[in-house]
Amino acid sequence: MQHPDTKENRIHSSSAKPFSYYECVIPDYFNCVPMHWHREFELNYIREGAAEFICGEEKFTSAKGDIILTQPNVLHSIYPCPGTRQVYDTLVFSPALLGGSDADRYNSACIQPLVTGSMRIPTRITSPHPYYNALQSMTEQIFSCARGDT
Repeated sequence: MQHPDTKENRIHSSSAKPFSYYECVIPDYFNCVPMHWHREFELNYIREGAAEFICGEEKFTSAKGDIILTQPNVLHSIYPCPGTRQVYDTLVFSPALLGGSDADRYNSACIQPLVTGSMRIPTRITSPHPYYNALQSMTEQIFSCARGDT
């Protein structure tokens, strides 16, 4: 488990609403997202610009169209690139949103290993990824609904 001082204390999910949506602009709305962790998944979709992401041991510069998925309990942060702003959507959601119960084989074989970190998936998905087009389409639909565009 990560250090308690870096745990984000904002409540992102509840049983009534298992997610939170944020439209983010760095550095316009806030200067940066300091290093933190939380028990939820975090999905980011970069709509424009670039920023420096640190997710666990990975460090990269984001670009328009990137899909960034941070697993629960992973330290992560976002810092602006000099002279550049980044506009992105964020969905922070409880693992419960993925369905299943503690006794469910799907939950124990697929979801819980992602939560505990014993199984890793790519953090950053970009256009060369073989499933990028399908994932981008789904991500855009998720954020369109979260923004209330429908």
